[in-house]
Amino acid sequence: MAIRYTLNEKINAFVSQSDIPQELKTQISENGWISQSDLIILYKRQQLQQQQTQSDGTKKTPKITKKKGKANSNAKTILGANNESSISLFELLRGAVFYKPAKVTKPKTKEYLKLMEKLRTQQQEREYQELLKGTDSMGQLLLYLLDMQFGTGLDHQ
Repeated sequence: MAIRYTLNEKINAFVSQSDIPQELKTQISENGWISQSDLIILYKRQQLQQQQTQSDGTKKTPKITKKKGKANSNAKTILGANNESSISLFELLRGAVFYKPAKVTKPKTKEYLKLMEKLRTQQQEREYQELLKGTDSMGQLLLYLLDMQFGTGLDHQ
């Protein structure tokens, strides 16, 4: 499962200021989370746009392809330059929380509840029988040890 971050103020602002289509922004907002890989792609895209804007003074939308199975090898590209106009990926993720989907529980049927009660009863009966067996053998051992220590001469059969 991919790493997902719950949207916080910084991430939400970052996504809303990006140049991705409005449908994607809406979908991310409705989900309440963004995947780590998507966030990194958006970040790289923003960094490339800033670099191109600084070099030629015009804004171009770069195309970024996702390399499958390869982690981001250039940490400087990921973290970005520490200039005033951009936020680093580290700062973007500071205080971010991993997204955990809500646990979906199914309602318990009558058949399920009956089966659980039957299994519980069987388990209690097994434990009780083992307790009785354990007491009997422990009792025999105790009598044997008493006989050995005090030599009562009792016949234990």
